[in-house]
Amino acid sequence: MQITTAAAIAGLHTRYDVATKCKIVSFIMSSSYPTKAALNLRIEGLAVQFGVNPVSIKVWCAKYATTYMQGMALPAGVMSFVATPILNAEINVVSQKLATIRSNLLVVQRQYHPGSTNKSTEILGKLIK
Repeated sequence: MQITTAAAIAGLHTRYDVATKCKIVSFIMSSSYPTKAALNLRIEGLAVQFGVNPVSIKVWCAKYATTYMQGMALPAGVMSFVATPILNAEINVVSQKLATIRSNLLVVQRQYHPGSTNKSTEILGKLIK
């Protein structure tokens, strides 16, 4: 199978873009398999071909099972894709809810992991003679 691939460097690894992942998912989803072993054999072969873990391909299949057709149409280099984006006024509503969740999380976090009141200049200043 010949797939045009695109990837980006992430840390010390390369990560394929969404279009490449969706093309791989399309290749798997376009066939039927007589047994689970046959499906796993196909996935393992693709994993070797593309230098990824077979589990990664299974995760891509779960993630892009219903949206891989739109994902394949994305330009090379798109690393994130949401089929139903948050639009217009919903952005403000969601942002406010997330802000509330973050503030509640900070309360719990500070309860179990109290932060230091020292400032870096105070701590580092003590090192200067």
